[in-house]
This record gives sequence, structure tokens and C-alpha cells, in this order.
Amino acid sequence: MRYSSVIISMLQYIHMIRAPIALFAYKRLDHLKRTLDALRADDLALESDLYIFSDGPKNNDDKEDVEKVRSYIKSFDKGFKSIHSYFSEKNKGLAVSIVEGVTSLINEKGFVIVVEDDIVVSSLFLSFMNDSLEKYKDREDVMHVSGYSFPMREKLPPVFLSQMPFVWGWATWKRAWMHYNDDVAALIEAINKIDRKKFNYDGVFKFTSPLEQNVRGLMKTWAIKWQASIFINRGLCLTPIPSFSNNIGHDGTGEHYDISDKYYNKILSSTLPKALSNISESPEGRMAIKRFLKQVKPSIIFLVYNKIKNILLE
Repeated sequence: MRYSSVIISMLQYIHMIRAPIALFAYKRLDHLKRTLDALRADDLALESDLYIFSDGPKNNDDKEDVEKVRSYIKSFDKGFKSIHSYFSEKNKGLAVSIVEGVTSLINEKGFVIVVEDDIVVSSLFLSFMNDSLEKYKDREDVMHVSGYSFPMREKLPPVFLSQMPFVWGWATWKRAWMHYNDDVAALIEAINKIDRKKFNYDGVFKFTSPLEQNVRGLMKTWAIKWQASIFINRGLCLTPIPSFSNNIGHDGTGEHYDISDKYYNKILSSTLPKALSNISESPEGRMAIKRFLKQVKPSIIFLVYNKIKNILLE
């Protein structure tokens, strides 16, 4: 019996191994509930293994909220293929928690999907992530899959490649994550040798600033190091239009709640894009990102890496 190529592709997708989901939580129970509810409603939730990493309290003031989060995690036992929870006794901070958690899972599984406790995803988020992880698994130059993208007004293709790794719902492979470099001074030196202006989006925004603040100890972030690591290795990031996720952390619980609308996508993607045939940075996508960066204040863009002061200091 002969099967069409479409049927064969469908069968291969059904039997494809799903990437593990790493969820990082701290003390915001309401946000965590919304994140988990959205993930659980995803079409592939029942086929996915969920790993929840709960960071320890930074001080006595945070203990009660952290315990509430952990009590809820312990009671959360349905909606996924399996659920695993890890409770840190000490406070590692967001940056260390993510790097350690991602590294641990990716070394074991080979790939990973990452969300934090302030990310709400669409019902096709996991499908897009797993589909992209499969399609580009052998493309060394594709190093990151973004689930989120800026709410850009330009007419863009359903997916394009950029140098910007959006981290509000993302995925990557072990072959790419092995290039993550925590040495900020080395990253800056390499960027200066390659093309500092290009890294800073042709001077539109100085992305080297958060790197320099990390060197001086004024910031402790991981995302800008990942962005720099990708850039140095000539990597590209898959970017969907519209977004498959939103960040709900700017809803009044953070210090800069008034800027939430700037990053919020009113409509999330409802279709899966086809695979790209041209694996190179999209000039149209780059221009659209530059236009968006020009519209917002530099101090606001830093929030992507700073994760809002009161969250970063957890």
C-alpha cells in the first residue's frame, strides 16, 4: 500500500519525540497558575514531559510566597505526560537557575523548551517548538527558536531568521547550547573583533551595555550572554510572526507595569509556518526589529535582560 508524502509526514510527526519543557518559578503563584493553565491547554501537553524548577527564597520575607508556589506545584499532577519538580534549598537567582536547569536537561535529552512563570503561550506553542526543533535540528547555524516576537506592524513572513533570541518562551538544541559562554569579558572582546556595530543592531540600540553592566557587577543576567554567544558563533534565531507567547509579568506586579502594552501581542499565531528554504538573516525582519527598538526607550529594552529589578533580585 502506497502512502502519499503528506500522510508519511503526518505519521512521522505523530511519532516524533517531544522536547521536555523546563519551567522556572519563584514566588508569584498567580502568574505561575496562568502559565501552567496555558501550557496545559496546549495541543501537545499530554505528550510532553514537564520539569518545574522552583528557586529557594532569597530572604525570610519571600518564604511564605515560595512555599505557596511549592504547595501548588506539589498538587499539580495532571495535564502532561509526566511532571517532575525540583526545589532548590538555596536561592540561586534567575540567571543561575535557568543556566543550570537548561544545561542539566539538555545534556540528558538533547533539546529543551523553556518558559518562565510569567509566560502565557498559545495552544500551538508546543507544536511550533517541536516542529521547529525537528525541522532545523541539523542546521548548525540555527541555534535558537523563539516563541515570542515583538508586536511589529510590518508585513513579514510567518517565520524568519534574525540575530535576536527572544526568550519569552524559547527552545534550543544541545549542539547550540554547548556554545553558551558565561565569560562576559570574553564575549565583549569577541564581539569587538567580529562586528560591534552589527551586534548593536547597526547602532540602533547598544546591546553591549548590559554586557558591560554584567562585567561591573551591576547586572546578573543570562539572556544577553546567550545572545552574544549566538552572535559570536554566527548563529541565527527562528522568529515567528505573530508571536506564540506573551509575557504577563508587566501587569502591575512589577516595578515598570506601565510599559506592558509595548510588548504585548494582542493576537497570537494560530497556524504553523512552513520550513524556510533560505537559511540566512532576513533583511526585512532585521529592519522591522530595528524600527521597534527605535520606538522604545533604551532603559525599557534593558528589562528584557534585567527581568525587572524586583524579579531579577529574587
